[in-house]
Amino acid sequence: MSKLNTLRRTVAALSVAALGVVASIDAASAATVIGRLDSVSGGTVQRIIDNSMVGSQGWTDLAAGVFSFTRTGGDYGGTLLPNVASVFYALCVEPQENVNFGGSYTYNVLPLSAGAENIGGMGATRAGYLAELLYGVNPLQSALTNVEAAALQVAIWEIVRETDPLPFNVATGHTRFQNASNASVLPTAQAWLNTYVNDGQPSPQLANVLALVSPENQDMVGFIAVPEPLSLALLGIGLAGLSSTRRRKSV
Repeated sequence: MSKLNTLRRTVAALSVAALGVVASIDAASAATVIGRLDSVSGGTVQRIIDNSMVGSQGWTDLAAGVFSFTRTGGDYGGTLLPNVASVFYALCVEPQENVNFGGSYTYNVLPLSAGAENIGGMGATRAGYLAELLYGVNPLQSALTNVEAAALQVAIWEIVRETDPLPFNVATGHTRFQNASNASVLPTAQAWLNTYVNDGQPSPQLANVLALVSPENQDMVGFIAVPEPLSLALLGIGLAGLSSTRRRKSV
């Protein structure tokens, strides 16, 4: 059983790199998704990015959690999950931009590394860290409590926007958090960062994640259903690229 689990985790780790290869397209040719923001399940937190040259400055109050959208259009042919009554879940990767409840947003569907367009994209290294975190804490595999949803969002923001080298710490560095709506939010976010990213070891990565990129509003991370033939193709590409597996480095 342990060998089977190891194989599954290895396949997941390889597939995320392969998914990026197949999906490497620019915004000009990207498919689009149009969605209406209905709700955020989680809590609130204050955040500062004290070396930022864009967006809001100083301590800022933010809604932190899992965003729920209803898909209303766009030409993207894939399925955004969980796809119940056209609903899809997303998590924010651009905390210095805005979205509003009831608002309609058009997103370009791009590789995960392109998310956080206001800083030129998060890049491959941060995308790898983020995929590791989401492999360990996947909101589609089990329902998250409000505390867990807020903690996951905080951990994502820390990965995307902290410019200090590892380890990530939600209380120190240039990107910091305080005054969460529940006292357990920040310790939970830190525990997950320590478990899935700060350990200094390559970890399995969630393969079916992509960036939903908007030039004017918050970029998001979405979850997609990968058809079986594509999954097999990705696995083949991933195995071919085994020798170039990403090694962990400072952000």
